[in-house]
Amino acid sequence: MVFRSDLTAKNSYAANVDIKNNIVKLIKFVDGTGYEIATYNNDGKLDLQPNTDYHLKVEAQGDITKVYLNNKLVIDTKDQTYKEGNFGLNVWDTTAFFNEVKVKLKHKDE
Repeated sequence: MVFRSDLTAKNSYAANVDIKNNIVKLIKFVDGTGYEIATYNNDGKLDLQPNTDYHLKVEAQGDITKVYLNNKLVIDTKDQTYKEGNFGLNVWDTTAFFNEVKVKLKHKDE
């Protein structure tokens, strides 16, 4: 899931469920190059499986980004590089299906 992206998606954040490497990632893209900001694998006990539905949720307010996997908070970090931008979906080196995609924008005073 890409968020706070410029129009080219070369400068953005992305939350990623990486089944091949059994990890959830928060990535920052700068000029098209990705840098992992935070990762989660439950100390090696995460058991991501192919052909399985996962619920991925991202909350970004100010410089705080929270990533949830199946309603469990798995990443909670700060980065102030990008404060606004576009939303999108991404797939890397796999096939994915997306359903029930929702975007909710909050005002600064909420």
